[in-house]
Amino acid sequence: MPTNNPVSGKNLLKNERILASATVEQVRQGIPALWEVTVWGQPPFEYRRVYTLKANTDNMAAREGIDLFVEEMEALRDSDEEDEDDAPDAGT
Repeated sequence: MPTNNPVSGKNLLKNERILASATVEQVRQGIPALWEVTVWGQPPFEYRRVYTLKANTDNMAAREGIDLFVEEMEALRDSDEEDEDDAPDAGT
């Protein structure tokens, strides 16, 4: 079955690091301010996500955005590993 998951089929180790970068733009001033955080991952986690978050500073917003991205990529990676475990053995 085709998948839009670039992680699929890469045999990633469960402890492989997920590397990501972020940019932050303030959407609304206030305490806490509203920020638009764009996060993108490095291969093999080549996704781009945009989060709208409340945080006191741009650094806090960036950290929270990256943390959300990492959680999502870990879930994708872990679900891919479960799919591989459920696949029938070749030659049986």
